[in-house]
Amino acid sequence: MSSPRSLDQQIALVERRLELRRERMDRHLGEVRTGVERATSWWPLAAAVGALGIGFAFSRRGTAATPGRSAGLLATLAAVAGTAVRIALSPQARMLWASVRASGRAR
Repeated sequence: MSSPRSLDQQIALVERRLELRRERMDRHLGEVRTGVERATSWWPLAAAVGALGIGFAFSRRGTAATPGRSAGLLATLAAVAGTAVRIALSPQARMLWASVRASGRAR
């Protein structure tokens, strides 16, 4: 029969397990961030190309089929949304949000 562990040993074992979990979660979070950054890096470019494509297509149709304000508004919204996503996922924005959350916890 093995000897029972002392309280200090049990605490050290639990702390080690917690530290391993934190390290694993940090690695996983870093991988997810990298994947999201790679996946979203083309969105603003795609929005700009789409806006140009829509504008070019409607300019070729002539004045009889000129779209209303909705096509221009849609292209503008797509470009703004792409830029907003790019900014939101930037390292500077993440640092800003982290500082805002930290200041909220400090109160």
